[in-house]
Amino acid sequence: MLKIELPGVSIVGHGLKKGFIGMIWMVYAAVMSACSPSPAVLPPEESVQTVSIERDGETADCGNKEQIGELLSILADMEPTNLQSVQDVPQADAYTSIHFEDTEGRVYTIFYYETDGTDYVEQSYQGIYKPAPALGELLDSLLKSGEAPLNDRIPMVMA
Repeated sequence: MLKIELPGVSIVGHGLKKGFIGMIWMVYAAVMSACSPSPAVLPPEESVQTVSIERDGETADCGNKEQIGELLSILADMEPTNLQSVQDVPQADAYTSIHFEDTEGRVYTIFYYETDGTDYVEQSYQGIYKPAPALGELLDSLLKSGEAPLNDRIPMVMA
């Protein structure tokens, strides 16, 4: 009979040894899957109605399907990091908020920011990613050429 002794643990026999090793593998797999980055959750391109971009008090809406497709294409190729998102908004001093509204009224929000010369995209509680450099340029362009937000397009009536 085989007897394995570890500090505080004693396993007797082959059957128990296999069970112990199997249990160790399950714990390892659970820990590794919990630590591995998950992809950003974004709506499918065909269901995005508008994209709203906010930076430093400046806001622009985009309903142009070509620009929305380009933005989602860049975001689909982001590189996951091992950094974790543990707050509602990034810890960066300045960031750009990007809100995708789908045809059913759901809003998906991500944040774009720079820290120590590296660009990041963060989705709250989902993950932190490294985007292609083209993302910053596209966001700048959309902020400059985007439509005024819906609230700014509604005329006020004074009585």
